[in-house]
Amino acid sequence: MGKKFYDVLGVPENASEDDIKKAYRKMALKYHPDKNKSPEAETKFKAVSEAYEILGDKAKRCKYDKVGDNPVKSNMHHKHDFSFGFTQPPKKLYSDIAIISNNIMLPFFNIFNNHIFNQNFGEFGGHFVRTRSGRCQQSHPKPTKAPVIKDPPIFHDLYLSLEDVLIGCTKKMKIEKNVLNSDKLTIRREVKVLTINVKPGWKAGTKITFKEEGDQNLNKIPSDIVFVVKDKPHDIFERDGSDIKYKYTVTLKEALCDVELEIPTLTGESIPVKNVESIWPGKKHIFFGQGLPLPKDNDRRGNLIDYDVSSEPLYIESSDEEEEEEEEHECTEHSAKRRRVDDNELLPPKLIVLDP
Repeated sequence: MGKKFYDVLGVPENASEDDIKKAYRKMALKYHPDKNKSPEAETKFKAVSEAYEILGDKAKRCKYDKVGDNPVKSNMHHKHDFSFGFTQPPKKLYSDIAIISNNIMLPFFNIFNNHIFNQNFGEFGGHFVRTRSGRCQQSHPKPTKAPVIKDPPIFHDLYLSLEDVLIGCTKKMKIEKNVLNSDKLTIRREVKVLTINVKPGWKAGTKITFKEEGDQNLNKIPSDIVFVVKDKPHDIFERDGSDIKYKYTVTLKEALCDVELEIPTLTGESIPVKNVESIWPGKKHIFFGQGLPLPKDNDRRGNLIDYDVSSEPLYIESSDEEEEEEEEHECTEHSAKRRRVDDNELLPPKLIVLDP
């Protein structure tokens, strides 16, 4: 049994496919004419390439193990047999092998014309994909590609005001990312505007995904860009799902004078509240349909809930007639001043501003 090809690659006869691939790669790099200028380098490079052409093919290697070296040479051009001879130039064989890696891509020089060609060049444990034609299809496995990895998604906050959620709006978000040039090797920075059509009723936590709009890389799928809705703090309202809350305070004087309160709404209109003297700390009013649209049914809306957060009691503890007269006098003056002010100029009730 011939051992010439195994000896050339420096591997035993029971060497695995990976061992043969690693040995060939190591020897080919060592004796490549572009890297090794010694007189015997080209001869050894040809021998290494010839050995790998046989041992790197399952069918040819199997037949070589059975018939040895001499029958190979005598049958090298039989059209009904496997060709064990050196059927293509060794440099062409070397340039036709792509070593696939998950991380890097390095340029090598084509040994015929010194033009740069690009191969996915991995570590010694990489997988080889043979691209030449004419191999034994029934015994040679199909080449497999390394799994393509997708970068993890990139999240951005999208702050929406209550007015935005009430009627919907359009937001344009500008991103800057890496984009591959047409040569698939170099990259450039590019600015892109992503348009988001905000629908009425969107809740905090709603996600808007733009598929594969992240940075482009040589051997990875771009990541998704995901915008996550967050509520922008409002000056006077607090959101609770599709309901909105409005906090106010009523002083003892306002309660005694029966002041009419004006409750604001998101649309800019006001809702009058009478009988202020019947209001006490913690009392709530619910105005149905004055909240935000429901996410799944924009024709329906949540409620506006207002409640008094004053801390002082709305009643008089002292029974002293003078104090009662004084309060009544102040109330009369207060009411008179109110009447002299145009209704459109009335100041809104004192508010407790929510923490952002």
